[in-house]
Amino acid sequence: MKIVYEPAGRAREYAELAVNLFIGCPHTTHDFVDHYKVGKLNYHKLASEINRFEFLHGVVGVFDDYGCSYYVKNDLWGYDTTLEQTR
Repeated sequence: MKIVYEPAGRAREYAELAVNLFIGCPHTTHDFVDHYKVGKLNYHKLASEINRFEFLHGVVGVFDDYGCSYYVKNDLWGYDTTLEQTR
């Protein structure tokens, strides 16, 4: 899978392009991505093994470090509502 790709199926409802944060995180994409939307991983065999609290804090920390514009979807933001959902 490419770092930046066209989502398929229901995921296409959210955006025309998506970034796979596991392959190309904001460290390498912040120069050309205007706004990130991040949610929890669904329908994957490893989805239940992810510590979503740690992932949420990690990804928001990276976004903040690079001054990225972002939105955390409700399904992930619910793991710690003390963080800003959008910036």
